[in-house]
Amino acid sequence: MNDIECFIELVSDKEKKAIAWTIAAEGCITISNASGGNIRPLVEVSNTKEVFISKFHSMVGYAGNVYYYKKSNAYLWILTGIPLVKSFLEYIVDELPIKQEQAEIVIAFCASRMSRNFNNGKQVRGRCCPYSNEELSMRERIRFLNRRGVVE
Repeated sequence: MNDIECFIELVSDKEKKAIAWTIAAEGCITISNASGGNIRPLVEVSNTKEVFISKFHSMVGYAGNVYYYKKSNAYLWILTGIPLVKSFLEYIVDELPIKQEQAEIVIAFCASRMSRNFNNGKQVRGRCCPYSNEELSMRERIRFLNRRGVVE
């Protein structure tokens, strides 16, 4: 059982809504650059108050990681990993008051990567499987949606 499966079993409906609203207000759902020319899905929440991020981290069953960025004086919770991000977003997408389109795109990206990353029945790392034009388009759509002041 992974961190997200444990989280899903333990979280109440009230906490699920609080998590979704926190991501909507203080978070980001994206597909970002990673090392080696890879791109990766991630969900993050940032705040200058450590207690806020600590409470959020406990609400999600301590899934993900918490970092402190001295330069911006901010604490950051980050969830990465294709299966984890996909499971997490599938669980909260219906509760998101905004950013549903970003969540749905990232879910589709994760599903696409998971379906393509197999070699002789064994799962392989993402860079072993080139990104499809559709996956790259998803990344560009996410970039557009996450720009400040975007109105369609």
